[in-house]
Formats: sequence, C-alpha cells, structure tokens
Amino acid sequence: MEPGENSPPETQDTLKALQNDHYKTKFQQCEAMLKFASDKGTAVADHIYVDLEIAKKVVPGAGENIESVVALNRAHADLARIVVPATPSSLLYLSNEHDLNKIYSFFGPVTTIRFMVVASLLSLCFFIWLGATDRVNAENLDTTLFFRGGTDSVYVSLFLIAAAAIGVSFSNLFKARKFVIDGTYDPRYNTTYWMRFVLGLTSGYVLAEVITLDFDAAFQKPLLALVGGFAADVVYDILERIVEGLRTMLRGDIDDRIRSMEARHKGDLESQKMLQNLETAKKAIKMRDQLAKSGASDEQIAAIDVMINDLIGSEV
Repeated sequence: MEPGENSPPETQDTLKALQNDHYKTKFQQCEAMLKFASDKGTAVADHIYVDLEIAKKVVPGAGENIESVVALNRAHADLARIVVPATPSSLLYLSNEHDLNKIYSFFGPVTTIRFMVVASLLSLCFFIWLGATDRVNAENLDTTLFFRGGTDSVYVSLFLIAAAAIGVSFSNLFKARKFVIDGTYDPRYNTTYWMRFVLGLTSGYVLAEVITLDFDAAFQKPLLALVGGFAADVVYDILERIVEGLRTMLRGDIDDRIRSMEARHKGDLESQKMLQNLETAKKAIKMRDQLAKSGASDEQIAAIDVMINDLIGSEV
C-alpha cells in the first residue's frame, strides 16, 4: 500500500507532488555531484552512469517507478561518497547560483559572497578616501574619542569603522572561499556572514578606541580596528575575561566578609543564630563554586549569591 492511499484525493495529490519534487531534487544533486567529480578529475564507476540513465527514463506525468527510485538512490549514495567532504545540497546550490547569475559570477560563486565582495571594495574605498581628508591625521588619531572635536570625531570614527570593515570582510571571504572550494558551502548560514560583519564593525571600533599600544597612534588605531574586525571573537573573549575577573573579585569580597564575621561571633553565645547563618552561607559558597565549575548558568549563580547576601545581610 502506498503512503496516503486511503487519504482524500487532495492529500494524495500533495504527497505525490512532494515525492516528485524530492525525486527531481535528488536527480539534480546527482548531476551536480557528477560534474564536481568530473571537474576534479575523479574517476566515476560505469554503473553510476547506468543508474542515472535508468533514473532519467521516468515517464513525464506518470511519476517515478520502483526501478528508477532504486537506481537513483544507489547513484546518489555512490556519488556522495566520491565527492566527500563536499555535500550534495551544497554542490546543487553552488551549481544553481552559477547558472542563475553568470553575468555577476566574477564577483563570486554565490549571492552572499558577491555582496560581501562589494562591501569589501566599498570599505576599502571609504578607508582610502577618509584617510586622504585633512580631518583624519596623526593628531586626531592620537586623541581619544572624548577629546576630539565633533566633525573630526565623526571622520576619525568612520575611518576606523572602515578599517574594521576591511578586516571582517577579509575574514568572511577567506572562510567562505574554503567552503566553496571544498563544496561544503551551506546557504542556511548566509545570514551569519552579515552577523559577523556587524560584530566585526563593533569590535574593531571598540578595540581601536579603548586599547592603547606602545607605538605611534597614527598606525595603532587603524591596525587595532583592522585586527578587531578580523577577529571579533578575540575581542569577545577579552570582554568575557574582564567580566569573569570582576565576578571573581566580588565573590572574593563575600568570602572575606564571612570569615571576618565568623571570627567576631565565635565566642558570643547570643550570636548562635548568626553562626548558623554563617555555616549555611559557607555551604552555599561551596555549592556555588561546584556549580560554577560544572557549567551552571549565570542566573543560577546569581540566585545563590542573593541567598548568601540575605544570610549575612544583617552584619554588612
């Protein structure tokens, strides 16, 4: 019994259309993989060509038959093993993109990469143009954001953002190039390239304005913006380490307070409740540290810190 045989006619038509689309897509993937293997000079077994010919002989309008489905599945599996690490869906996407945009293919094999190339060229043009203006000079670059004049600050900031854009564009294009060459480019992640682009602009500008190196500022600020754009994840790691340092320092203050209070109340019979609270607080700190090592969320750690502060709050 075929799937959906007892279903209403409309449902059967929908299922049939989906099956036909799946068959067509799988056959197109086989063609893309065969072309990829041939372009690389990889040997393709004769039985794969025979299976593809069988799969191709599907009567228009009548749908596929068991023989053609088996042949197509066999050819698809064999070709997928041949083109590894490339994937069938990626090769089909790259092939379709090339066929649909042959005129603009010199900018890149896929639309997202083409736009990224354009963004990179525009960033380079803005970098050169802004660097040639009188407002972007060694004196203004040597001055911090809060001490530059209004218009001068805008020009210098745009100059640094253009440098960050060059860095992140270079990073994005280099990564995408590897995926295209390997045949593993996944269109599902197209938006992540633009997310990285915005993150690169932000991290590059922040790094250039906040960090100071021990050499000429006229070179260090554009260089830091470029590096920050290229490696936005490094800037994120730096900020995360600063936050972790502050969090550790605050937790250390609580530990010192508990030890000091425990020493004050040890010989006082009227402070038994406080001593109990301190013991509970110490156990809570131990539990908090164990949870932090096991990867507990910030919300869980913060809740325990609140409880500790409540236990010792009367003695602050």
